[in-house]
Amino acid sequence: MDEAAGAANADHTLMEDRSARASRVGLAVAAILFAVGPQLISSCSVDEPANGSDRTSSRPTTSSRTPRGNVLVVAAVGDIASPSAKGRQVGTARVVADLDPELVLGLGDFQYQKGNLRAFNTSYDRSWGRFISRTYPINGGTHDLFGTGDYVDYWNGGSAGGHGRTPIRQKAQWSYSYDRRGWHFVALNTSCWQRDDCDPGRWTDWLRDDLSRSRARCTLAYMHEPYWTSPTDIHDRDESSRPWIEIMHEYGVDILLQASNHNYERFAPQTPTDERDDAGIQAFVVGTGGIGLYEFTGKAANSEARQDESFGVLRLDLWRTSYRWRFVVSDGKEFSDQGERSCH
Repeated sequence: MDEAAGAANADHTLMEDRSARASRVGLAVAAILFAVGPQLISSCSVDEPANGSDRTSSRPTTSSRTPRGNVLVVAAVGDIASPSAKGRQVGTARVVADLDPELVLGLGDFQYQKGNLRAFNTSYDRSWGRFISRTYPINGGTHDLFGTGDYVDYWNGGSAGGHGRTPIRQKAQWSYSYDRRGWHFVALNTSCWQRDDCDPGRWTDWLRDDLSRSRARCTLAYMHEPYWTSPTDIHDRDESSRPWIEIMHEYGVDILLQASNHNYERFAPQTPTDERDDAGIQAFVVGTGGIGLYEFTGKAANSEARQDESFGVLRLDLWRTSYRWRFVVSDGKEFSDQGERSCH
């Protein structure tokens, strides 16, 4: 046997010895993991956030409000509580509790007939008050005292039920914006157009500046008086907010939520001049929070779905580049409207 062959045989023998030892070590490690593996898993897995969760605590939680992957669940509705604590608002509050959204968007006219602090705590607070800590309200008109006085006091800690206050401290007659999970939200006070002591021009400039600064891919705006709605025997569309609509269209706002007409309606995306446009604003009217419903007397252009016989809440599932909607009935006739779209 020459030297090269002898070296090769020696190397081969050494490799076999190492392989045998590695196999024996591997079997020993496997036995240990089999014995203690369940304990390791149970002690470590609870600290791992799931599917992009923004949970900051390492302690496990049993709350169903834990962020659901990358989706932001929102409930939206306006025209809510009757003077009676046992009104239809009890049913819509039950739907919100079942949906358990991270955000509740209040579209105005929360308490009828006038939303002073006593009325809020007599009715609204007893059914909807539990959602204050996740409610982002915008006021309506007379029923919400035009967003002044007791209306502001209620949201800022005036709940007799001890439900706290809204995530963003409210101010009188204001519009405001905020960002959540990649979406930009804008709450617009349409009653400003009805008041001598509120300057809509100031808020028009504010809206343009706000949207120009936003870097979010998707934007949702909401307000009380509807720019887009089919007429009823009580309300027609309110075009005073046209300057805001034009700015929203210019900056690519995706969704506009409205109320005031006590019914539900969804529109195709459109321009401020009511022209169908896939790059336009998709508007909803969600005035089905509990107070008496209004019957349609006509049909607006680009109206795709509507009903005036059921109370309920609009659920929105928001992803970073798209959204899904579904109307959830609380009382009244069965009705279904759902779908999804990509943001601009």
